[in-house]
Amino acid sequence: MFSFFESQRLLFYYLGFLAFALAVLTKGIAGLFFGPVILIYALINKKLIGLLKNPHTYISFLGMAVLVLGYYFGREALNPGYLEIVSFNELGGRFEENLGSKKFGYWYHLEGFKNYRFAPWLLLALLALPLAYYSKDDKLRKLTTLSTLAVLVHFFVISSSSTKQPWYDLPMYPFLAMLASIPLWILYSALQKVNLYSFALSGKIIAFLLLVVVFRAPYQEVWDATYKPSEPPWNYETMGSEHFLFNVLYGKDNLDKAKVLHLGNNDHLRFYKKVLAQKGIEVELIEPENLQSGDVIVTCQAEIQSLLNENYRLELLNDSSVYRKYRILSANRKSPIDHR
Repeated sequence: MFSFFESQRLLFYYLGFLAFALAVLTKGIAGLFFGPVILIYALINKKLIGLLKNPHTYISFLGMAVLVLGYYFGREALNPGYLEIVSFNELGGRFEENLGSKKFGYWYHLEGFKNYRFAPWLLLALLALPLAYYSKDDKLRKLTTLSTLAVLVHFFVISSSSTKQPWYDLPMYPFLAMLASIPLWILYSALQKVNLYSFALSGKIIAFLLLVVVFRAPYQEVWDATYKPSEPPWNYETMGSEHFLFNVLYGKDNLDKAKVLHLGNNDHLRFYKKVLAQKGIEVELIEPENLQSGDVIVTCQAEIQSLLNENYRLELLNDSSVYRKYRILSANRKSPIDHR
């Protein structure tokens, strides 16, 4: 849409509406969160009336409606009640009620990107506003305005919702990244013009070194995450048993007839069960009520460890930072465990 405002080419206009349609088909009502941004941006640049008078606006909107409504009504025909569920989850329920998240305050997402998600770049993003305002580059000012509006509108919507999840703020980061890049671009452009000791390429070399210094840390993080992956401690509760099976797969640990005990969804464990089965290693995923004396158990969940300690005499075989391996010596109970 920004390209359309700058060039007035209808191709960009239709592509913009197509992008909105695909966003709605992908993420539901969240795909329209940036719709008000376009309207406000058009109003600021005195182009809103022109959009409303443009017949292509209504043609594009009609095409978008056909795509989106066709899908939703098609799903309703195949799965009666689908629209009711969508209405509750996306048109009010998730906004008015807390659905599946902890109770967080209004500024939860601000604290997130201020303290750790966008911490190194926040100052640069804030510097973009005054730098772009005083810039002679009209397109740079407009891009800054659009990106700022996108961040503010999206932040207001997700912060006003009763349901808050850590990933709700992700659509803001491309726009925050553009804002953070503006001071770097201005400095980079200025350094390219530097001419030290009559050496024509000195400015370009200095500008390149600036980029190396600035982006070394994030590229190092990407490298480490790719080639030296590590699980954050808060994931151990759900992913510890997966790490055990991963180590078994690559010969870093031995199964030794151990059974994996995990409450809740265990699709991530079933994946490794299938992969290991192809190598002739059978993994048994066991339920608490099926435990017997002599079983060797691998678990990573504190709830399971409490159940085991309450109901069995145990021998701790392995206490890693990620998972624990026990042998059940005998039972301290007369009836099956109730883990519900």
